[in-house]
Parts: sequence; C-alpha cells; structure tokens
Amino acid sequence: MDKPKKVCPADKIINPLTLRCVLKTGAIGKKLLKNKLREHKKEPKEKPKREPKKEPEEKPKREPKKEPRILKIEPKKEPKKKPKREPKKEPRIPKREPKKEPRIPKIEPKKNKYAFKRKKLNDAFRKFINPSIPDLNFSDKEIDYISNPFDSKWRNQWLYKHHDIHHICDAYACIGGDTIQFMSIKPKAKIDSIQITNDNRLLISRYNRLVSNIKLCSFLNPNVNTYPMSITDFILNEKFKTVDFLYCDPPWTDIHNNWYDCSTLISILNNDIFQPLIIKKYKPKYICFKVPFEWLQFKDVLNHLKSYKLNASGKFHWNGYWMHIIQLK
Repeated sequence: MDKPKKVCPADKIINPLTLRCVLKTGAIGKKLLKNKLREHKKEPKEKPKREPKKEPEEKPKREPKKEPRILKIEPKKEPKKKPKREPKKEPRIPKREPKKEPRIPKIEPKKNKYAFKRKKLNDAFRKFINPSIPDLNFSDKEIDYISNPFDSKWRNQWLYKHHDIHHICDAYACIGGDTIQFMSIKPKAKIDSIQITNDNRLLISRYNRLVSNIKLCSFLNPNVNTYPMSITDFILNEKFKTVDFLYCDPPWTDIHNNWYDCSTLISILNNDIFQPLIIKKYKPKYICFKVPFEWLQFKDVLNHLKSYKLNASGKFHWNGYWMHIIQLK
C-alpha cells in the first residue's frame, strides 16, 4: 500500500531526501524553493488547443441597388448686374447775375465816450451817500472836475468826527459834487455853495446845474444856499462870519488847459481868499485845500496865513492829488 503524502504547514517545505518539513526561510528551504522554480520553468507550457474552424456562414444576400436619388437642380442665380455708369454731364456754367448795387453801410451815431464815466460816477454817489439820489446834472467836460465820494472818503470821515463844525462853505462849488457830500455828512449843518458867474454863458449854465443838483438832493439837508458870486465877495459879506470849515478846490489849469505850478496856484488863492480874510479879520476854524501838490511844496501857504498851522490828522492823498487841512493856532 502507498503511504499517504506528508503535508507540511504553509511556512515549511518537504525535503524530498529526508521527507522532513524544513522552514522556507532556512538555508535548505531556500535552495529547495529555487530548485522548484527552475523545474517549473523547464516544464513545457501547454499550447492552447486550436478550436476547429467554423464553417463560413452563408453570406447575406445583397439587396438590389436602389435607384439613384435625383437631386433637384435649382436654376442658377443670375449675377447682379452692375448699374451702368451714366455718362458724365458737362458742368453747367452758371449764369452771371447782374451786379448788385454796392451796399451802403449804415453809419451809426458815435457812442458817447463819457457814458461809462457818467454811470460810474452816479453809481458811486448812490452807493456811498444814498441809494435814492437821482442822476446828477453835469456836462461831459465836468465829469473830471467832480470829486468821487470814494476818493474823498477820508476827508468825509475826518469831517464827520469833528462835531464842532456847524457851518461849511464850498468856495469853488462847480456843479455841487462836494456840496452834496457835505449835505450827507452834516445833515443839520448850514452849507453855503459858491459858484462864480461873471456874466459868462458857460459859468452861468454851470451855476444853473449846481442849483438843480442841490434841489434833487435837498432831502439830505435842506439848509443849503447857493450864491452866484466869487468867493472874495462872499468872504467880505456878513454871512461868512459864522463859517467853521472853508473848503477850497480851485481850478488847476488855465483856459488853455495848461497846469498851474504851485507858486501860481498859491498866488491865485492869495488874491481870492487870503487877502479878503486879512481885511475882514475873521478867520474860520479850519481851511481845507484840494491841490495836486505835496505839503512840502504847498507849505508856503502858511506864510500868507500866519495864524494857522497844519492839522496832522488832515493830510490825505489820492489819485494824483492831495488834501491839506490847516487850523487856527
């Protein structure tokens, strides 16, 4: 009887010589495993059996050929015809119109170059003095002779601060620019406005404009009197006795618009004012001069009026002219 084959555990292998189980990790076990692998490689591999050739199946019968599909042949689109170019027309020669008569330009009247100055001066009086003052009456040439209230504001402030002045005399009133300012500063004071006439048409018309302007602004101060005489005659009059402030703005040029020099202007003032004051022996508290000269040039006036001295606070300078105030010692 054949002995049953010995079975080794999984981690051991049978040694065919001793028929004992040997560890696979041991030296003998490793050799046995190598030999077993070699034998396994030498064994010829079994070739897979070829399957018998299948008999060819019957080829499917070919279906009869379908009739070819007839495509619809659309008619060819005719190419777009380019528009024929019209033959170039000969340029029309415009008919010559009859010559028009030359246009005669309209001659507009010349604008008054003093209109802007006139408006500016009237606006200044309304803004500085009173907005209800109407337009003053003066000619174009007299615009440059009128004192602008904004240029004379320091003199006006000085006059407002001196409460001892109750009677004012405007020696060279012209059309009343300074007189209207005195009316607004001293509404309760007495004011005399002097404008010489000498039977001259120009001076008479100037005096008439003075009277009309004083009437227009009479609501500022009703105690204003106008006199058509020279300042010399008024100083010799009894009405001059109560004058506290004498304002002198004499003309600075002669008839031909030539400027006076300082000595000539002082001599004119001497004839018109200083000599009558000496004769009359009455002198106002303050005298104000508006002249185009500095005090160093104009200080010779004190040689004629030795009872006066310069008022330090009454020295003002504006656009090309000065104001000098002198007072009794």
